[in-house]
Amino acid sequence: MLPRSLTHSIQMPAAFVRVEVQGKGYGLIAARNIPRGELILEESPILIHSGDNLTEASLRTALRGLSSRDSAAFWSLSNSWLGHGMSPRKGIWLTNAIPCGAPNDPDGERDNLEGIFPIASRFNSSCMPNVFPWWEACSQKLAIRAVRDIAIGEELCVSYIDVLMPHRDRAGTLRMAYNFECHCTACSFNGADLVRSNHNRGMTDRIIQRAMEVEGLAFYPCIGLMLVSNICVV
Repeated sequence: MLPRSLTHSIQMPAAFVRVEVQGKGYGLIAARNIPRGELILEESPILIHSGDNLTEASLRTALRGLSSRDSAAFWSLSNSWLGHGMSPRKGIWLTNAIPCGAPNDPDGERDNLEGIFPIASRFNSSCMPNVFPWWEACSQKLAIRAVRDIAIGEELCVSYIDVLMPHRDRAGTLRMAYNFECHCTACSFNGADLVRSNHNRGMTDRIIQRAMEVEGLAFYPCIGLMLVSNICVV
């Protein structure tokens, strides 16, 4: 066993690299095996704005306050709305903004706050994501962790939408909000596989909704098990 002083000095190699992914532009690929639960990124936003009050003028003003480095990072991000009559700055914002918060609204709930993250915005979407973003109000950073073991060479993907929706609703939401067609594994299902996927997602959603309605569930996990059993046999 290594001395404690040495274990603190050892750093794991970078978890991912940025590469071009066919049909997606740039994406992030696992540079090594990543165990479930590992924190692979913590990042502060370079720009925060209220999604409720986003206008061309307010976005232009916010961009003027960026450093030259952060401004270059913003303009390097992808824009899925090119050719749709939308300004480049607004197209980049709508393509890449991620829910977050600010010191006067730590959870971003009051003002529907969103932010631009030069690295985190590179995660492409999948309806079977292998990483999950979580806004940490205390540190004011976005934390991204692996939700399952990830093998070297796999693309790291988050989900831009609620993955518990059936395929038709997911496809429509992605088309309307991000202007792209998802071709992930789940969205490529056909026949019985598609029916099974929609059923399992709907059942999981029902379990979560029922659990949220039960008071004291955290103190009585057996109630949660009963809920799961009752729903699964329906």
